[in-house]
Amino acid sequence: MLLERKIIDFALDGSFGKISKKMKEHYNIDVPISSCQKITKKHGKEITETFLMKPSDKKENYIIAECDGVMVPIVKMSNEKKDKRKTRKSE
Repeated sequence: MLLERKIIDFALDGSFGKISKKMKEHYNIDVPISSCQKITKKHGKEITETFLMKPSDKKENYIIAECDGVMVPIVKMSNEKKDKRKTRKSE
């Protein structure tokens, strides 16, 4: 499972071919491209089945989001001026 986790971590960065090269470079382990592809697709399927299924009667909601560390500014608009283009302020 630890090996699969490392493969999935590298899968986030690029193609299946790059996974194989990075596993060799970082851990000196030869992993065929086809194995990287099978493992990545298996975990993708598990995620899809677990989190993207239709909500049940239990009223559980799921949100799948990505975060890149960029802050999203909050924009407030004032109704004081007639020219709406100059009423925005970001926080």
